[in-house]
Amino acid sequence: MFVGLAVIISLLVPGILALFFWFQRPKSWLEWGCQFWFLVAASAYSFLSGRWDYLGVAWRYVSPVPALIVIVKGFLQLKQGTVVSSGVRRSPVTISIGYLVPSLLFSILSILALSGRFYSAPSVSLVFPLKDGIFYAAQAGSAAIVNAHHPHGSQVNAMDIVELDRWGKRADGWVQTSLDQYAIFGQAVYSPCEGVVTEAVDGIADLAPGSPGDTEHAAGNHVYIACQGVEVLLAHLKQDSLRVELNRPVKTGDLIGQVGNSGNTSEPHLHIHAQTGRVPGSLTKGTGVVMLFNGQFYSRNSTIRVK
Repeated sequence: MFVGLAVIISLLVPGILALFFWFQRPKSWLEWGCQFWFLVAASAYSFLSGRWDYLGVAWRYVSPVPALIVIVKGFLQLKQGTVVSSGVRRSPVTISIGYLVPSLLFSILSILALSGRFYSAPSVSLVFPLKDGIFYAAQAGSAAIVNAHHPHGSQVNAMDIVELDRWGKRADGWVQTSLDQYAIFGQAVYSPCEGVVTEAVDGIADLAPGSPGDTEHAAGNHVYIACQGVEVLLAHLKQDSLRVELNRPVKTGDLIGQVGNSGNTSEPHLHIHAQTGRVPGSLTKGTGVVMLFNGQFYSRNSTIRVK
């Protein structure tokens, strides 16, 4: 609950800043320019790295509008000479220093988030493992700011996938008390490649919303598939849903199981990553491999429509 609240507040930051600057009329072109930089950088950061599946992905495209309105308003006031000049007039140095640090910080974060959309490492071509829905990359990309898995060894290119409901949200309501409130819970998971099952674990209970993660069985119910010279992990599957067996071959599109909430997880989602050099019992040892789904590389805020 508190995580969700923090995420939503972070999404509202550009609007909150725009409201603040609405009442802070620029008294010079320098001050307007500093406000412009601050608002654009903050909006870009929220747009690129925010978890918009909490609020509704359509709001992502609305989020820059308040900043744009304030920027245009300040420009017109200065151009028309209608700015009120009463009160203490700050020096250019004071203005620049006051805006420099936060503007520079948001700019750097935005650049890092943008860099997460590109990759340079070797890749493996897979088929997207879910069907019949609109899916959202909650954790994905080649930078830690858009992919919490990026610093963790073999998970460097991992992807956490949720499904979006008709409102563009990952779950029904603002507070979730049932797993069925999550759009992806129970969704069928299919093999993303042709290969052999090298590990299959089932029977681990799904956790209720808000429960501490099961660190002892971090991957929860899961399957490893060896294909194309890598091993692909499909994790956090639903209890008793696996339809494959150890050392058995699978074809692309074969039913693997269902999305659940087992293991070290805070809510239902499908975790997938590809790697080489896997060490049994470890989710981080080994070398992560970039995944391309139908030729596409995804980062946070990517939406995937699958029939």
